[in-house]
Amino acid sequence: MNLSNFKQFVSPVIQARGENYYQNQQVKTITPLKNGRWVAIVEGNYDDYVVEIELDNNNEILQHHCNCPFDGPICKHVVAVLLSLEVEITAPVESSSKKQDPPTWRQIIETTNEQELRDFLVEYAARNQDFQNQLQIHFSTQENQDNTAYYENLVADIFNNYEYQGYIDYHNSHHAMNDIYQLLAKADEYLKKSLFQEAFSISAAVAPQCIKALQEMDDSSGDCSGAINDAFSNVDTILTHSNNTTLCNQVFDWLYEQMQNSDYDDYGCEDTMESVFFKHATTGKYLEIAFELIELQLAANADFNNWGQKHRHIKYLKYKQQLLRKSGNSEQAQKLIDDNLRFKEFREMRVKQLQAVKHYDQAIKLIHEGISIEQKENSPGYVIPWKERLLDIYQTTQNNSDLMKTSKELFINHPNSIKYFKLYKSTITKEAWPQALEELLSYLKSKGNNQYRKSFSYNLAQVYIEEKMWSSLLEIVSNDGSISEISQYTKHLKKDFSLQLIQLYKKGIQELAQDPGRNIYKQLVSYLKEMAALQDGKPEAQKLKNHLLETYKKRRAMKEEFNILRWD
Repeated sequence: MNLSNFKQFVSPVIQARGENYYQNQQVKTITPLKNGRWVAIVEGNYDDYVVEIELDNNNEILQHHCNCPFDGPICKHVVAVLLSLEVEITAPVESSSKKQDPPTWRQIIETTNEQELRDFLVEYAARNQDFQNQLQIHFSTQENQDNTAYYENLVADIFNNYEYQGYIDYHNSHHAMNDIYQLLAKADEYLKKSLFQEAFSISAAVAPQCIKALQEMDDSSGDCSGAINDAFSNVDTILTHSNNTTLCNQVFDWLYEQMQNSDYDDYGCEDTMESVFFKHATTGKYLEIAFELIELQLAANADFNNWGQKHRHIKYLKYKQQLLRKSGNSEQAQKLIDDNLRFKEFREMRVKQLQAVKHYDQAIKLIHEGISIEQKENSPGYVIPWKERLLDIYQTTQNNSDLMKTSKELFINHPNSIKYFKLYKSTITKEAWPQALEELLSYLKSKGNNQYRKSFSYNLAQVYIEEKMWSSLLEIVSNDGSISEISQYTKHLKKDFSLQLIQLYKKGIQELAQDPGRNIYKQLVSYLKEMAALQDGKPEAQKLKNHLLETYKKRRAMKEEFNILRWD
């Protein structure tokens, strides 16, 4: 994608909106930086947005980014800037005799007396809190001392700057978190330079200030909770790589303090914090503290009144087992596993241990018990991993009979599971396979014949593909498939059944078109393209497109989306 053809990669709607922004001169500034980078300010509906573009020497667009909340591949602000760049870069150089424009802001910075510039910055910053914050973020200190309080004030100022009546809405949270992530980027730089004290000071300020801000903030994007997790990940890096015992003790004391704050639990940010804490609490007083915390949590969540309590109880049992093992108490660690086999996580640990020492019969027994537990608790999703574990054992022990039975059972009961079919087929001789295949197909067909409704059998389709039974595949796609299935299996059928597929697409597209909605129209465009790609399909797709536009004349959004189909 480059400046000359980027419009081909943009939807007509976004392209039109971007052109409107460009024509209305909403690209307020556009500034060249080093290495083909450009930064522009675009006036939006609610705020100004920053667009960054990177080009190579041939005007290929290497990267583009806009800080607006649009989550599509390219936004109208980027389009407007690219249109501006197209003119900026390709426009002929004007005669020097023309009256000169006033100097740009960049020219002013480069030519103004240093002291005058400093005086202006001081005066401007005194009136602009956001500018103060940016200065402090960019020129943060690198002294080898604890600057947590300094950064706490900075982070607090950032959130205060964007709050209104005690609350930070979604739009302002986006801007606030941009500033916070700039600060975390500085922490990353310090980590790379092994400046662990400064990286810790930033991280130790971000996590508690962000969890505090979360309580009066719209964090629908998850950016604030993500920043908290990044801060704790930084702490993990520091404890892993720093050789400074004093700093590590300081970091761990801070981490223990955060463990006392239940707000992290309330906002789903505790997992990263806890994993870092228990990962490094392996010696001395910290190990004792860790065991005390675990016992408190186990007692608090011992009744299993709800799923959350059970989850937390199991989580802390796992932390305890890990700490016992790391601290050299292997017998106690093993006893904890054996005492908690009612939980699948610990049963899984024990099964792996038994497999490792080739005690397969005991492992199989534990697995079958685990399956019974999950079935009683109505947790079919957990049965599959147990049966896959059985398959692993049966393959290792060359138990062909049980391997055949279990792989067939898994394939029959779980859609889109072709790996089980292949494993089942591998257990049967070439001579016996035709009969086994016929019996399997007969069962799958009978299973799909529901007296109330027909449903598409994906397993049956997979067998037909694997066995190259193309006519049979076409039959079930024709009889039971929606436009979605038609599209899914076209790649297998288009070589031999192009004419039949054209008719199936036509019927499926017309059925889908009965429902209104822009997302539906986008799907229709995709299916019409697939139809046109078939042999002799383009004329039929063109007719169908025109028929739909005529049938649904009042659907303006359909017409907009169909504009991408430039077949006329």
